[in-house]
Amino acid sequence: MAPGRLAAILFCTLALAALAALAAIQQVRLDGVVLDLARVTRVTGNRATNKHRVEVEFRMRKDSDDAVIRIVDRDDQPVATLLDGGELEGGERVYVFYWDGRDESGERVPRGHYRAEFLLRDQDRDILPEESVLLRGGGS
Repeated sequence: MAPGRLAAILFCTLALAALAALAAIQQVRLDGVVLDLARVTRVTGNRATNKHRVEVEFRMRKDSDDAVIRIVDRDDQPVATLLDGGELEGGERVYVFYWDGRDESGERVPRGHYRAEFLLRDQDRDILPEESVLLRGGGS
């Protein structure tokens, strides 16, 4: 066999192997996703009330029967708990939780960036998306 033809066959074989490896890696990543599309946004306009200042929305892909959803500050310290030990159904179900801008003792949190943390204790997962929301001066 000519050396050029052998090189072309080897190159094609390596390229196919690399594509197969990438496909396998992507499938493993998707299999490991338990929730996605997590968003934390300020509620504004007519939808804003004393109890609905921040909206936490996410999609569950897999069930969890021991979930905790809490709000953390910029130092990742918990300030409020929205769900403690609750069950969340998977199967692409979308959930929305609201936070009133207050800490566990009922005081308004100071101005700053806050984000949602998802603890799925039954799956030994701690998910802390980067997206945050800015509350200005006492949760307003």
